Amino acid sequence: MFRCVDDGVISRYLGVRDDGPSIFERFGYTEDDGSPIWLRSHSLRHYLNMLGQTGGLTSTEIAVFS
Repeated sequence: MFRCVDDGVISRYLGVRDDGPSIFERFGYTEDDGSPIWLRSHSLRHYLNMLGQTGGLTSTEIAVFS
C-alpha cells in the first residue's frame, strides 16, 4: 500500500544503485546507444529549475521551490 520514500528508494528507481531494476529498465527505456539510463536526483533539480526559468518564474520563486 504505502511505504516510506528516502534517498535510497529514489536512487534505486533512477538507476544510481544496482540493487534492483530502475524505472527506465522496467519500461524498456535506454540511451540512444542502448546503454542503461541513470540519473542523479540533483539532475532533476536542475531540470525543474530550467523549466521554471523558461516558464517565467522569478529567481526568488525558483529558490523557494528548490
